[in-house]
Formats: sequence, C-alpha cells, structure tokens
Amino acid sequence: MNTKISVTLHSTLGIAISALCAVTLALVFARTEWKFVAPFLFAAILVLLASRFGPIISVVGSVLASIIFPLLLFSPLHSLRVANDTERATLAWMILLSVSASYLLFPSRSGGTGL
Repeated sequence: MNTKISVTLHSTLGIAISALCAVTLALVFARTEWKFVAPFLFAAILVLLASRFGPIISVVGSVLASIIFPLLLFSPLHSLRVANDTERATLAWMILLSVSASYLLFPSRSGGTGL
C-alpha cells in the first residue's frame, strides 16, 4: 500500500512540475513573435521529465499544455479555440513528439502500460 501511495505522489509531483512549466513558458512567450517555439520547447521539457517521472507524465503533461497554451498563449486568448492553423498544428506536433519520444526513450519499468 505504501508503494502505491509513493508512486501516486511521485506522478502527481511530475504532473505539477509539467503544468508549472507550461504556464511559465506560455507567459514568457506570450509577448513575443516566437510563440510557436513554446510547444516544441515544452515537448523537450516533457521528455526530460519523463526520464525522471516516467513516460505517463508526457501524456498528462501534453494534455494539460494543450489546454494551457490556447488559454494563455495563442489567440483568441482565454479560449480553448485556436484560430491559427499553424498554432493548432504546433500543438498537435507537441503532443506527438513528447509522447512518442518519452515512450521510446524511457519505456515503462513496470512492464505494464505505464499507467
């Protein structure tokens, strides 16, 4: 029972760190012309977090970022709708890159699905 709580807390910490990184990147890049760089940089951060917390963090982190970035970074602001096709594609690439790289580089150690 203790190990299950430990694993849950460990995963929760990774998810919290990934959400904090997504908010920070969104706020930093919101006033620049380089908005499209933030999701790719975040994908790299998720892969690094996956090395420490496991590949499931990249799945949950990319889902959280796909909510955070439209709200804080892409227009229209404060909406989940992303008007620009390029920005939408950037979010899709972020999810694809982070999840696939995390599972390829750091497969689940438990032998299960990684959940």
